Amino acid sequence: MKNNLVKKALRSNILLSLMLSVILLIVGQIISPGFAEPGNIMNLLMIASFLGIITLAQTIVMITDSGGIDLSVGSILQFSMVVISQINATVKDAFLLSLVISLGACTTFGLLNGIGIAVLKIPPMVMTFSMSSVALGVMLAYTKGFSTGTAPRVLSNFVYGETLSIPNMIFIWIIVTVLAVFIMSKTKIGRIMYGVGSNRLTAELSGANTRKVRVLAYGVSGLVCGVAGVFLLGYMSSPHNLETGARYIMPSIAAAVVGGVSLSGGDGNYGGVALGVVFLTILEAMLMTIQMGEPVRKIIFGIVVIAILINYVRKNAKNR
Repeated sequence: MKNNLVKKALRSNILLSLMLSVILLIVGQIISPGFAEPGNIMNLLMIASFLGIITLAQTIVMITDSGGIDLSVGSILQFSMVVISQINATVKDAFLLSLVISLGACTTFGLLNGIGIAVLKIPPMVMTFSMSSVALGVMLAYTKGFSTGTAPRVLSNFVYGETLSIPNMIFIWIIVTVLAVFIMSKTKIGRIMYGVGSNRLTAELSGANTRKVRVLAYGVSGLVCGVAGVFLLGYMSSPHNLETGARYIMPSIAAAVVGGVSLSGGDGNYGGVALGVVFLTILEAMLMTIQMGEPVRKIIFGIVVIAILINYVRKNAKNR
């Protein structure tokens, strides 16, 4: 029976992420009593929520655009944080204005990514990396290299607030997860996304405007990154520096892959991705608990992701 469970876990990224998360909590509790207590789990889930929202942006691109990976998520996320904090520092009671400007700009960055990739046929990694540089350059020009603004108080109060003794951000992430899973699995929009991602030619023959779908996918990715930046600003209180968003690029890709999203597009679901985010967050927290240095943490993090990728490749090879 145990062997069957292990085999099922290896075949299912969702079950594998869940099992590994539980194992890490147990090991963490043994090493550091209190690691698996409800209060700490709530804290871990709150931290995971930010990566979870950012990874949704990555997931949308990876599912819809075969071979698509968005390397601009970090800079777009950071741009949202910088715009809102800077406007908050110079204009009184302008949170809604800053929200509209930042989300509009982030969506524009995403749409430009989509146009470059779907219309001009620039490779996704090249286009999104270039757009990341553009966003960073705009931030440097806007802030002159120093971001001095802070989060609006109403935003920080909401992010750190609780409902029924549960952090608001956990509720936000649950809502985001439910909506994403529903849209991707139960609506025409979701079916078109998977269709374009799995076989672009077949989707075109079925009447789908694949260019438009891919452009919009990157646009939505930019918008979601902007939303993630809003909440992350409320959590961090200020952007700190212009490189904060960069540390979310690789984890967003890793979490999507760990959660079962296909690197070739058209496969995966956000429910699995959310569990992948939880697993990676718990792994990072446990490594910090046993006081491993950042270089060692990065090495272990990379090895774990590679191991899961190998399992993913072997599973796909068997299914052919």
